[in-house]
Amino acid sequence: MTVSMGLLLLANSILFTCVSGFGEPGGMHAMSLNRSIAFVEGSLDIRLHPGGRALHPPADLLLEGPAGRRTGYDPVTKSRLSAIPHSSLETEGIDDDVTGAPGPRSLVLFVGDPAGGVYRLQVIATRSGTYTLEVQGYDVEMEPSNKAFPNREISKGATHLYLILFSTQAGEGITVTYAGSPEVQR
Repeated sequence: MTVSMGLLLLANSILFTCVSGFGEPGGMHAMSLNRSIAFVEGSLDIRLHPGGRALHPPADLLLEGPAGRRTGYDPVTKSRLSAIPHSSLETEGIDDDVTGAPGPRSLVLFVGDPAGGVYRLQVIATRSGTYTLEVQGYDVEMEPSNKAFPNREISKGATHLYLILFSTQAGEGITVTYAGSPEVQR
């Protein structure tokens, strides 16, 4: 059995990873972010980047899983949600080492061990601007599949809806479709 461990300090938080049985049939993959452990049999990694010279994306993210649970920012209740198991919404970015000037920030919505089915991703504009959306899925064998939507324009108050089909079967990959406005879908 292969066992590897790592410890990385990032901005006052600890990222600890432990992988055991990696690459072996029936092997278990374990991951720990900020000291909470989740067993990973695939994952979804959704990133919203600002467009142009903006430092922040012009929108928030809200993801609804196949069971109706949600993770992200809900503008109706004005609260952050994390009801999808093994999920989180974080902001990441790198500042200039020399000047200390802030660099661009991205929103990262992560789901470990995602259930198979359709996920509804809402990109909810907080101001007018452009964004790039990247969705990366890893199947149960940790093989990646990617879809990107670069330089998307959005107006303040608008919502863009994306449908993400995640399969729990090895080799299936993800399918991501831009579905327009949620009002059209209901």
